[in-house]
Amino acid sequence: MFAGRRFNYVITLCDRVREVCPEFPGHPGFLHWSIPDPAAAGGGDEDTYPAFEQMAVELETRIGFLLAAISAAPAPASLQEA
Repeated sequence: MFAGRRFNYVITLCDRVREVCPEFPGHPGFLHWSIPDPAAAGGGDEDTYPAFEQMAVELETRIGFLLAAISAAPAPASLQEA
C-alpha cells in the first residue's frame, strides 16, 4: 500500500508500533506520540466515547503544534531561491 512512497514524517502513536515500525525510504523524521488506546477503556460505545474524544483532542493539539513547527522551520537549501 505504501511501498515506494516517500514521507517527510512518520508518527507512531503506541509503544508497540514504535518498536516494530519499518524503515522508510528517504529517512523521514520519526516522531513518537505515546497516546493511550481509547478502546482499552473497555465497555461499550457509551463507555469508550469519552476516551476517543480525549484522543481526538490530543491529536488535534499535537498536529497543530507540528504544523506550526514545520511552517516556522527554514526551507532546505535545495528549495530556497538563488
